[in-house]
Amino acid sequence: MTPAEYLKNKLADLAARFPSITVKYAYDSMIGFHIVELSPVDQYYSNSALDDYWFPISVEFSKFFPDEFVTFISSDSSLKVEEPELTYNSK
Repeated sequence: MTPAEYLKNKLADLAARFPSITVKYAYDSMIGFHIVELSPVDQYYSNSALDDYWFPISVEFSKFFPDEFVTFISSDSSLKVEEPELTYNSK
């Protein structure tokens, strides 16, 4: 399984568990990071259940793919997912 496939599977689960959260994923080859954008902003900053779900994904990803990097960001971050490879729960 590739890093992107791993993340896409995990993000599908995250999106199913949190249907009010929009999830965008892209790989930024310029900086070499897998980027996951979560919105709305208030959920990113105040939903502890969401934190408890995505943080272990990040840790597990690092263990399985030590040469790859993933970051979870809010939609107000200066880092953006401009052209997502996938989007879940888009309104």
